[in-house]
This record gives sequence, structure tokens and C-alpha cells, in this order.
Amino acid sequence: MELSHTAAVSLHQKLVVMFTKKLAPIPKLSFMGERKPTLDDYYKLNDACFPARIPMSVSLPYCFDNYNLFASNEFSGCKFEGRFDIARATWFWSLDKTHTFSRQSSQALVNFLLAAIVLAKPEDPKNKQLIEFIHKFRVAFVAYNFRVPEFDDQEGFLSFWYHNTRYDLIEFSNRTLKKIFRKIKELKHGARLQDPALFSQYAVVWAVQWLVDMKKDFEWVDDMEKGHNASARVFEDGLAASLAGIGMNNDLPTYLTQEHFTRPETQALLKDIEEIKPADEKHSVMWMDPKAAADRILNSDLSAMLQKMKL
Repeated sequence: MELSHTAAVSLHQKLVVMFTKKLAPIPKLSFMGERKPTLDDYYKLNDACFPARIPMSVSLPYCFDNYNLFASNEFSGCKFEGRFDIARATWFWSLDKTHTFSRQSSQALVNFLLAAIVLAKPEDPKNKQLIEFIHKFRVAFVAYNFRVPEFDDQEGFLSFWYHNTRYDLIEFSNRTLKKIFRKIKELKHGARLQDPALFSQYAVVWAVQWLVDMKKDFEWVDDMEKGHNASARVFEDGLAASLAGIGMNNDLPTYLTQEHFTRPETQALLKDIEEIKPADEKHSVMWMDPKAAADRILNSDLSAMLQKMKL
């Protein structure tokens, strides 16, 4: 049955509203060039909607279709019963500033630095599950940030994290992050990134260099040193950025046809937003006590590590 012009306009107006709401939780850093796609991009299924670092199985239409499940998880990357794919999508899209592979997350990056330090000299080498957990996270983190085209490392970590271990990433307070960044800032010796094939040997160098780069490239690091909420500016785009993603008004674009409204991608966006029903969270523990973790980093001679590597 052919849509009337009035019905098409009504559907388009609903899509404008739904696109704004459903895109809002996704940070712009997840998209190419850190530019959120517009509704026009979505209608045309442009590449802007499908970042190369996101598996198609959890692509933007998947997020729109399952928006209510993400909302009932409070957009958290923690483990929730029966929601492995939602957790996968949360990590890949960086919906949670701790559960992410992005080096723009201070939480994830400091976890990576600590993993490199611990794996270099494990305190409890017999705890094979913990060693495997932090090793898999480190491998996945490197693969994501070096833009390795396959997802095997990230998928391997996520499957192990969700199904085979009680461990989770450490969440540091802003005060602790401030201390760690101050230590990095005081380093007298620089570092440079190494060949990805050598990441197990140079993981500490990478972590330090990425932290140094972040001091240069991201304003929120200065905010952290002043005691503000560190990752908020990177992971919470705010209303202006969310509205910028709409890219069109309520007027019906001339290129739209009935086929556009019947596509699965459009139907996913049209799915109504329901009342939130909190999900049941699975039990997990941070892989190291945050205070002990901070002490391990702060008491490590990172400068000596860099000198030893002759960088």
C-alpha cells in the first residue's frame, strides 16, 4: 500500500526525533573523523554510519533496534545476564567510558598500562585466569588502537571476559587518575611507538606514549589535572553535538521513497522507546583493588623502563 504524503511526513518527523534520541548515547569518537552521522547519512546508508572498527553484527542499526536493552543496562558495559551481544556492542561503540578499547578513555588506558606492568613481573603467576584476562585485554586494546582490520582479538577477549572469568576492568577515581597522570607528566625520558609485532615487549612504552599523547591532544587531560571529571568531555558529547547529528529538519527530503521507510535499518530506528526495566547484573570483581593498582603504577620506575629500552 502506497504511503500518502501526509503519512510519509509523519514518519520522517518521528525518525528525526528517534535518530536524535538513539544516537545521543554514542560518543562521536566512535565514528570516522569523530563526526557523528546525520539522518541523511542514515537514510542513504553512507559509510559514515558504519565505522570500520565496529563489527557489522553490532552496527548502528543493531544499536537502534536494541536501544531499550542498552537503556535498561544504563548504557553500561558491565555484565548483564543473557546480554552478551549488548555487552559487545557497548565495548565496541564506547558507550561506557570504562568498558571500551579506546585509548581516549583514561580508565581503559590506565588499565592497559597496569596490565603491561603486571605482565612484565606478575605477583601471582599461578593465577592463570587473571593472567589470561589481562593478557587478552592488552592484545585486544592494541588491536583496536592500531586499527587491525579483523576483530578476532577483541572478540576473543569479550567472550573470555563475559563467559569464562569473574574479572572486570578497574575503575579508578578521578583523584587517582590525577596522581597517575602527574607521574607520567614528570617523566624525563620520552618514548616512541613500536612495531605492533613487538607489542608484548614494548607494551609499557606504548601505554606511556599514549598517555603522553593524550596530554598533548585532549583538553580534558588539563581538566583532570585541575580536578574535574576526566573523561566526560570525550565520552559525553553533550546536547549540541547530539543535535548536530540530525542534519535535517522536519521537511520531507525529496529523494525519500516508500522503500526507505520499509528498510530494516529504518524499522530499527522507528522502534518505540519503552519504559526502562533494570536488568540483572552478573557478579564480577575488578581485576585488582583500585588502591593497590594505583600503588603498583605509582611505585613503578617507568622512567627506568623507558631508558632500559633505549628509546
